[in-house]
Amino acid sequence: MPSGILATVNAVAGVDTLLYEMPHGMSRELAVNICNKNTSDALIQLTTEGISLEYNTTIRANGVLERSDIALGGGQSLRCYSDSSNVHFTVWE
Repeated sequence: MPSGILATVNAVAGVDTLLYEMPHGMSRELAVNICNKNTSDALIQLTTEGISLEYNTTIRANGVLERSDIALGGGQSLRCYSDSSNVHFTVWE
């Protein structure tokens, strides 16, 4: 099974964005790395199918948050949001 980086998004402030959609007929456990490249704190959200995995979570200036063991089935998606630009979301397995 292939592994590595599956998707990346550099968040646009205040915009809910599709981060990754699992292809139909597949299922995997994924991890998401969120890196705040700002000199101030950022609030982020990470959701799947309307379920909040992270909701208004603060990532400190120049900080990183990693969420692992996110199980997605075929056609399910991850969405991301940040109140600041320059916050980078990466999906990998």
